[in-house]
Amino acid sequence: MKTLRIKILAILILILLLYPKVKVRFESKEYQIITYVYSNENFSNVLTRYFRIIPDKDKHRYKLTQISDSIDYQIYRIDNMNYGVPDYSYLIYYKNKYKIVYLKSERLVEYAVDKGLVDVNEVEKYYDLVVDKVEFNKIYKSLNRYQKQIAFANLCRTSMDTTTYRLIETKTDIDNVLSWRPKEIEYVIDTNGINKNDISLNDFSFLENNEKLNNVLYYWYFDSGLIKFNFIFNDNEELVSVGYEDLGYLGNEIFYL
Repeated sequence: MKTLRIKILAILILILLLYPKVKVRFESKEYQIITYVYSNENFSNVLTRYFRIIPDKDKHRYKLTQISDSIDYQIYRIDNMNYGVPDYSYLIYYKNKYKIVYLKSERLVEYAVDKGLVDVNEVEKYYDLVVDKVEFNKIYKSLNRYQKQIAFANLCRTSMDTTTYRLIETKTDIDNVLSWRPKEIEYVIDTNGINKNDISLNDFSFLENNEKLNNVLYYWYFDSGLIKFNFIFNDNEELVSVGYEDLGYLGNEIFYL
């Protein structure tokens, strides 16, 4: 009898150990992706993560959009619909491997801070950390440097609406942005919530030297203003790091308070 009990206990333990690996084989791809994101949320718990369960109240929290499809992988954007401000991630789903990894996510920044790789106040490191450069280099290895820079900047857009972001190469691009979204305010609000009157960006002379700066990209986002990206590549044309600088606002931006 004792031997039988030991065998039954061993079988139960084996079933518990194998359960997550078996369950994932019967899940839809969409469920796998949402479960991956949910499991990385601070409010998920050990049991829901292990048994791959999403509570009813959280099942409709996420909106999933397929961005691209290739032989080996697919890229998805997932938006958390429960926040008042944009909260989104890009994930890579590797086919036939049941493997999902973040390509771009705030979680990657949180992980870096938790591991002590960067101080929480080092905001200049944000764009360098928010995209997994190892995965980025795998996915975009066939692109040239300029195309990789565009791909990176596009990952940082909070909205898919084409009027909410723009590659800025000339003053004409600035004029186009202002024609799509006219200047509506004469002030902006800084990170401390203080109104700053009449500080909208008006000097665009830096664009005159834009062609000489091969690894620099200027991008405008409707909720961030004009940003300068500085990309560093190694000899294998792999992205190593990304620096950024806030250049200012055009006066037509949206601010989340």
